[in-house]
Amino acid sequence: MRMITKRSQDLLLWIPSLFLFLFGLLFLSHEVNSKGGNPLGLFSIGYERLEGFLSLADPESLSPNPKLLFPNSDFERGNLENWRASGTLLLTQPASYRSTGPEYRRVTINPQGHYWAGTREVGRRGLSPGEEITGELLSQPFTLLRSPLAFLIGGGAWAGKTEVTLEVEGRVVKRASGANSDRLTYIVWNVERWRGKSAVIRIADNARGKNTYFGHLCADFFHYPSVPLRSSPLLKSRLIVRGSGYDGQFFYFIAQDPWLKRFRDDPTRYRLFLDDPAYRYGRIGYPLLLNILSCGNPRTIPRSALFLILLSLPTLALSTSLILRDSGASPLWALLLLFVPALPSSLGHLLPEPLAAALMVGGLLFHRREQPLKASLLWALSGLVRETTLLLPLAFVVEALWKKRFKGAFQTALSALPLLLWRLYLLVRLFPDQAWRSLLPKGGILDIPFKGILETLKAPAQGSSLSVTVGALLLTLLLLFASVYFLRHRDGFSGALLLYSLLALSLSSRFVWIDPSNVRRTTFELFVLLLPAALDSSKTLRLLLFPIALLTGLFLFPL
Repeated sequence: MRMITKRSQDLLLWIPSLFLFLFGLLFLSHEVNSKGGNPLGLFSIGYERLEGFLSLADPESLSPNPKLLFPNSDFERGNLENWRASGTLLLTQPASYRSTGPEYRRVTINPQGHYWAGTREVGRRGLSPGEEITGELLSQPFTLLRSPLAFLIGGGAWAGKTEVTLEVEGRVVKRASGANSDRLTYIVWNVERWRGKSAVIRIADNARGKNTYFGHLCADFFHYPSVPLRSSPLLKSRLIVRGSGYDGQFFYFIAQDPWLKRFRDDPTRYRLFLDDPAYRYGRIGYPLLLNILSCGNPRTIPRSALFLILLSLPTLALSTSLILRDSGASPLWALLLLFVPALPSSLGHLLPEPLAAALMVGGLLFHRREQPLKASLLWALSGLVRETTLLLPLAFVVEALWKKRFKGAFQTALSALPLLLWRLYLLVRLFPDQAWRSLLPKGGILDIPFKGILETLKAPAQGSSLSVTVGALLLTLLLLFASVYFLRHRDGFSGALLLYSLLALSLSSRFVWIDPSNVRRTTFELFVLLLPAALDSSKTLRLLLFPIALLTGLFLFPL
């Protein structure tokens, strides 16, 4: 009878792992199938269709001798010859660095040549900074001579408002918007089916409102590449499609060059591929594992990511189940990990949050079982994947020092050593211009709690107010829960829960808060640790969980 009971208990341990694995498998299978059966699509790599945003703003590298669609399709004559403008665009085009404001001059947008079409610039003829620049640029009719057609684009991701369209015989056949970045990125359109037909290019900015999030557009260099992009060695080896790839595109690139060899003599070249090289390379754990699993082959990196993330999900569930069982709770409660708000968005772009959480919770399991060196090893790995996971061992170090357990504090503190050494390597080897900032998380993200929330609500983007409000209420309740929990327990785990609550509320950039997926990702560790904390709480404290659960559901609804 005891044997049967033990077998039943062991079976319960594996049920959450099985469910999370099946969820991940079904979710990722759907994502792959929705992208034409190509796992590369989860990184938004467009080898097959030759379409999408490419993160290399250096078209000459792809096509040394491009052919313009028509004279001045690159705006390099410094006027609007062969273009017709409407609205206030007529007053401001073409843009150049001479016509931009001081803030915009600091943005590395990487145009081709000296001129481009842009609607964020300080205007001419009396237009002041911040004044709306709206309207359309319509090209002269031209004949599509060959395929593909390529150009550069940046600005807001507002389909129908800030976009470039290709119209063939009066019908829109292709359209593209920016990726909420002012850095111009490469677009490739397959136009083979319309070869020989008359077409026009339309550049439109109809986003109104001074506080509209990236309510502007930049476009440049409409041309035919001189070489077939499918055979381009650059496209095969290191180009990344921009747009829906989100942060996954950066991990894909880093996985090809984790030791910073490609542009070692010219490190500024990394900024053509990465929005913030020092910050992105600071999270080296995930792309390094991808590089090892794929043997550095770019085409197998996405499949390695699929394997790694699918392995992370049941591992996270199993570690959580063991912690729950050790604390006297049912392991089946680990099924609630399916409702971590950031899980779908992390899976959708093959992001490292599940891997980091699995390593972090595994370290917590060994810590509770008084195996500090094993715990430190897993925490060290999790810190290389996502430095925010180190808040958990940091809280345990403070607890150990408070209780004068100096040996335990030292063993736990070792978990931060690999990340520190790696950041020192970045500082010395590739990013000396960052100085000591290379050792720290990305600057400008954190401030006093609630500041970023209030600034976002003052100038909301379309459809963002509700999600920001719900997220703020949810995190406020979680902070209240964590505070009461900490006052009752006063240990490292409760301290970590409190720190993660404060971290989420301290996101200062409204560009973070304006996109709910960014906020959800920041709360990944918080929601994972919330589960054992909730089951270990008093009945009175659990009353807070009802509104928390309700708001979590609302926090998930955009997905």
